Amino acid sequence: MDDATIQTLVAVALTAQDSSGQQALRALADGCGLIAQVQMMVDDSGDPAGFDASGWTCAWLMQSNPALGGQRPVGYLATRDGRDRIANLLAMAQSGAYG
Repeated sequence: MDDATIQTLVAVALTAQDSSGQQALRALADGCGLIAQVQMMVDDSGDPAGFDASGWTCAWLMQSNPALGGQRPVGYLATRDGRDRIANLLAMAQSGAYG
């Protein structure tokens, strides 16, 4: 997924109040590999039965996060550095290094 597409999806996810915002968020999370990362974390860490990695990831991306100074993770996805930061934040949460 190219940067222009990602930036458009971030903008739609942050501003749309209808299903298009949710669709953009899901496409963004999938295109950035975050849904696959979360699914792998759950597979490695416990019982994945019934876990909705896509739904959980999309909800998490829209919630303010203390590790990001109260910002929502979705806003970081517009840049490569931001995407790396979010992927690392998820990995830290799995390892217990995130507080």
